[in-house]
Amino acid sequence: MQGAHQFVGYSVINAAGPFVMTGCAILLVGVFGWGLPGALAARLIAPLFIGLWMLRRVAWIWQGPRESYADEMRLAMKMWIPVAIQMLAMTLLGFDRLFVRNFMLSDSGGFAAVLTLGQIPMWLIAPITTVLFPMASAEVAGGRSVSRLFRDAVLASAAITLACAILFRFAAVPLMRFWNPVFAPYADLVWLCALAFGLQGLIVAVLNVEMARHAYGGIYWMAAVAAVFCYALYRARGWMDLPTLMTWMVGVRVAILAGLWSSFRSCLWRQGRTRLLPNRHRVRGTCRSHSAQITSRLRRDFHESGCAWRFWIATTRISWPRT
Repeated sequence: MQGAHQFVGYSVINAAGPFVMTGCAILLVGVFGWGLPGALAARLIAPLFIGLWMLRRVAWIWQGPRESYADEMRLAMKMWIPVAIQMLAMTLLGFDRLFVRNFMLSDSGGFAAVLTLGQIPMWLIAPITTVLFPMASAEVAGGRSVSRLFRDAVLASAAITLACAILFRFAAVPLMRFWNPVFAPYADLVWLCALAFGLQGLIVAVLNVEMARHAYGGIYWMAAVAAVFCYALYRARGWMDLPTLMTWMVGVRVAILAGLWSSFRSCLWRQGRTRLLPNRHRVRGTCRSHSAQITSRLRRDFHESGCAWRFWIATTRISWPRT
């Protein structure tokens, strides 16, 4: 569905998944009393429903004449190892949850409360990352530069991250007290958690462009940093506390972004600068010539209109060029 650019249907179906799971859980656990097997069945039914509905939405792909998938299969075989490593790295980045549940049991409730609010930036960035890969792939397939698309996604994700971190820096305490006063002592950690998961959403956005342009160096770097993070956490299990853990989470994601920046600096950003320089002069020249045309049309319309309101209507007919 992403490849077919059916983003609305993709979002609606994913949003309906939790409601389907909740309904199945109420029916199987609450009504039929199946207990844990009913809860597990609900978790199985919801993704099955989503998968079948998605297949129904893209059933038109199988209609019409069949073509050879040899090129697609070669590309898939080339990408499956980087994709698997990316999924492994993202799983390792979530090692903090397993670590807290096993070695910081007394703080597990507070950590879960902090995660509930701290993951909001990642969910806000998710719509950007959902549409970014197919759009970047289309640009690469057409031989066009993805520098502008990349910069827009990075700036939007960074703005969301900073906005959420600043908001939770000042609003987390009253929110925690309103939600559950028991978790109020953990409120000062929410903004760090929001910063960490906002950076994680930014990492996913950058990696989507990496995958679209078939550059996998950043994926291997992320996997290596995530593995070191897990090892360091395990070694520090005897003295680790939540503030230190949150700081480590932010630091690891900053290190990953630094490696991704090094990978992109010479390819996308520099390419974008060199391609923008001649366009600036062209745009300036176009604007100057169009400005002269507009001035001439304004004078003519002013003399022909005869009154102010007709002159205003005449000015609205001017169309600025799209650059």
